[in-house]
Amino acid sequence: MRVNHSFHKKAIAFAGILFCGLTASAQVTPVSQMEHLSRGLVVVPGSTSGQFVSWRFLGTDDEDATTFDILRDGKVIRSNISDATSYTDAAGKTTNKYQVVTKVNGVAVDTTAEVTPWSDVYMQLPLDRPANGTNSDDDRKNIQDEIAQLKDEITRISEATQFNGQTLLDGTFDLRGYATVNGKTDPKITVNSYSDSIQGGDYYLGG
Repeated sequence: MRVNHSFHKKAIAFAGILFCGLTASAQVTPVSQMEHLSRGLVVVPGSTSGQFVSWRFLGTDDEDATTFDILRDGKVIRSNISDATSYTDAAGKTTNKYQVVTKVNGVAVDTTAEVTPWSDVYMQLPLDRPANGTNSDDDRKNIQDEIAQLKDEITRISEATQFNGQTLLDGTFDLRGYATVNGKTDPKITVNSYSDSIQGGDYYLGG
């Protein structure tokens, strides 16, 4: 049996088949997707006095062009901060209101909402726990339903995540190579060993 010209270049040869079926049309790694986060401005009492102001530097911020201004009650108390995302306002009081202005190349592009200082360096979060310390039948059912949904989603992802015709996350992934014919991967044509000593050229498959 003779392999046609369009196939032999990609058949069982190092020149035509790369590890795990990677060819010139290999999958391009997608750009990372950032979470949609706010600046996360928080103000807590300072270690000795004043107020400690803290905020986020986001993954989408330009390190070389981004600076911050801090406003207390609408007035700038510190400007053009470029090397930190925190500031201690020695004159700050619990009654003050703070904002952070984000600037890119000196131009304001975003201003946070006003926040007031916390009464302590931590925040208490009340828990809605059962009065008797035991989940009801309905509570347990809801928890189990949520666990089942999570398991179904994990299974779906494991079965759907593929590269070059191979499922990657369900435990069946192997190191076989797959031939690509006319731009399409054919899982029926596999290569189970590799060598860099095979020269490029015309190849024939017996059978």
